[in-house]
Amino acid sequence: MANSSLTGRVRRRVIAGVGVTGLSLAGSLLTAAPGHASVKPLTVGECNSCSCSHQNLDGRTGYLTATAVVRGGPEGACSYVSNEQNHPHMVYYCYVVNKYGNTWTYGRVSSGSGYIYGWVWDGHLSGDGSNKPCNE
Repeated sequence: MANSSLTGRVRRRVIAGVGVTGLSLAGSLLTAAPGHASVKPLTVGECNSCSCSHQNLDGRTGYLTATAVVRGGPEGACSYVSNEQNHPHMVYYCYVVNKYGNTWTYGRVSSGSGYIYGWVWDGHLSGDGSNKPCNE
């Protein structure tokens, strides 16, 4: 079991590294000529804003390993949804790599008052969060 967790973590970190490298290459290759828009395509699993698309692609469950903030997007600057304690369970939907190279998982978190939907940094999730990129 620990082996599959490690495999998922390594795979996502490689994707994140490729995405960041791709950003560097895309930035140098997509220097726009006058009158042309510069558009950078997203790599698999990448998202550069607080409004990333998501869908239920994974379905595995895990739990928050620490007191964690559930956010409206995949970075600390995105809107606050909830502060969860006591290791609540989470159904993993999918993950993205944010503009800083960090992976975040979207899903449904069990809360004392029902369910909360939002993004949690993978460092606070068992098994390193989802194994399925949101924009696969």
